[in-house]
Amino acid sequence: MMTLLRVELRRALSRRLVRVLVGLALVVTGIVGVVAFIQTSGSASDGPIELVELWPTDGDDPILLTSTLFLVAGALLAGASVIGAEWRSGSITTLLTWEPRRVRVAVSKVATAALAAAAIGLILQGVFVLALLPALLVHGSTAGAHGAWFVGMLGGIARSAVLVGLSAALGASLAMVGRNTAVAFGSAFVYLNVVEGVARAWKPWIGRWLISENVAIFVMGGRVEGMPFTRSPVVATVTVFGYVTAIATVGILTFRHRDIAL
Repeated sequence: MMTLLRVELRRALSRRLVRVLVGLALVVTGIVGVVAFIQTSGSASDGPIELVELWPTDGDDPILLTSTLFLVAGALLAGASVIGAEWRSGSITTLLTWEPRRVRVAVSKVATAALAAAAIGLILQGVFVLALLPALLVHGSTAGAHGAWFVGMLGGIARSAVLVGLSAALGASLAMVGRNTAVAFGSAFVYLNVVEGVARAWKPWIGRWLISENVAIFVMGGRVEGMPFTRSPVVATVTVFGYVTAIATVGILTFRHRDIAL
């Protein structure tokens, strides 16, 4: 199994789209760092920026939440691409000739997508913080950035990385069902933006069972401002993992019983 995981990890990281997305993230991060430094300097600044704004403890939205959203979307697309590209090229047939145990193959693909995305997400979040540090330290303030805050920020970054990994696993699982990158990404987009939106407007109490609300509570580590209900981080975490596990199970079972002939 470990050999299969290593092989799948190399295959995933060698995908052109994965490398393009990582490169794009690095370029955008560099631009954001430069723009932030310029905007916080001298008369161009609207006010001092504080280091604690990276992950505030007063309930405000963290700066790192923005980068997390982009990383989650990128991971969903990359995870779907890792599987969808193999369906499109027909290489999945060759792989099953080498390793005919389909469940092992499917599990390894979903697992490597999740692990690789989580690791990349963690690194990119760190790079994003480093890109903002010049603006924060030179033109901003470190007031309130004590040990407890630092631990809280690290926890937030870690949860963000886990969410990025789960997003990649979700994309890979949907691609196993739809056999196509666009189908996987599109179905996730429609569900999160249309289906959940309609359900939320129809019955607000359903929100406690929707993916978006539980993801927000999980990442923030507690109550999110504006939500009409309370939900513990533990319950939200179990809910998010439960949904992703269920979808991954469907994808793996579909892959197991599907006719691979293209």
